[in-house]
Amino acid sequence: MGYKKNRGGEKMSNWPREVYDRYDEMLDECTPIVKVGMLEYSPSRVLKEVDPIAYRCDLSDWLSSLSEDGLFCYECELFEDEGCKCEEEE
Repeated sequence: MGYKKNRGGEKMSNWPREVYDRYDEMLDECTPIVKVGMLEYSPSRVLKEVDPIAYRCDLSDWLSSLSEDGLFCYECELFEDEGCKCEEEE
């Protein structure tokens, strides 16, 4: 698996954009907005920019959990609702 870099220059796994979008959506739905003074930031953005290593580790744990529940396929890098065909091929 290749790597790309975030804005801070940290390595990030090269997952399809859909993986990051769904993970960010989950974080933003489950975690309160982060307020700094009069400004508000999404939890996913804060975690990604403040601690990219924790972001990647938690993303990995989240994908593992989804995979164990049959909701994500590492082989084709698709979520169940995106039409993973791996099990149909066996």
